[in-house]
Amino acid sequence: MQNKHLIDIYTQGERIGFGLRLERTFALTAAHLLHRKFGPDVAKDLPPLHLQDGTEVSLVFCNTPSDLARLRIELNGTRDPLQNVGFSRVRKGEAWRATASPVPDKPLSGKVVEPNAEYYRDEHRHVKAMRLRCEGQIDDHAAYAGSPIEPEPQKSPPVVLGMLVESRGSHRLENNEAFAVSMAEMFRLLGSEKQPSANRSRAGYIHPQWTRPGPNRNPRKGN
Repeated sequence: MQNKHLIDIYTQGERIGFGLRLERTFALTAAHLLHRKFGPDVAKDLPPLHLQDGTEVSLVFCNTPSDLARLRIELNGTRDPLQNVGFSRVRKGEAWRATASPVPDKPLSGKVVEPNAEYYRDEHRHVKAMRLRCEGQIDDHAAYAGSPIEPEPQKSPPVVLGMLVESRGSHRLENNEAFAVSMAEMFRLLGSEKQPSANRSRAGYIHPQWTRPGPNRNPRKGN
């Protein structure tokens, strides 16, 4: 499936992971991909990033509790519109698949075990994520981190359920489980001016308008 919301993130010609493009100039990826590759202080140590076609990408912020990193895509003059993001209410037992397939002939797919599992909580924050069961034997779930996930079979027009993030606890991989932050939770955590309504029956389409940081603010890392 051609998916304009899936991006491949590179540095110096090497692909380091995937991301979910939500606007023409903004995308998300899994924060732990950057931490694992470049160390804990990615705000200072991150080398230049780019898309496959060479388009430059910069880090806006990196938040550890939600495992979300927000990226700005530096446009090179193109003004092609990006299709609005489709979302749907995720249900227990729903079939899903990862949009990205880095391992040939081993697409990541499965069923939703728990749509709103507790992913992280402290006195300041509460993050929910979809707890997913993966079908088949996948050697490295981390290879798919940052990939959008979609319903299986895919809907028309295309729908994105969420984005794969880091598993919590080492036993998750043994149990063939994964986690994904849903579209609704992304909007809540990252402060979209427009959020999906809980009263929508099954599916809806939204063009999120993110609150943009000032041009002189430095990228920041969540605690």
